[in-house]
Amino acid sequence: MLFCCFFIYWLWRLDKYVPSFVSVLAELSFGIFFIHYYVLLIAKAIYEKVAHHAIPGNIVYWTLDLVIVLAGSVLIIQFIQKILPRYSRYLIGC
Repeated sequence: MLFCCFFIYWLWRLDKYVPSFVSVLAELSFGIFFIHYYVLLIAKAIYEKVAHHAIPGNIVYWTLDLVIVLAGSVLIIQFIQKILPRYSRYLIGC
């Protein structure tokens, strides 16, 4: 609680240095929360089908998985928003 004002001040001051993709992630974060698990399951199934073993647990694969799942979730959300512009909030939350 003591650092709350400190962090809010610096977030406000450094707002202009935040990359634009962070605002896209912020707008889609609720939908990403709902969609990412399904994308993760699909990515895992594809990897196991191609490699014939489970995904290794190291930082390289975790980072690669993060990028794939995040990009896939954002693409699926944007696709659903294009198809169902009025009802996408009811389906995916954004």
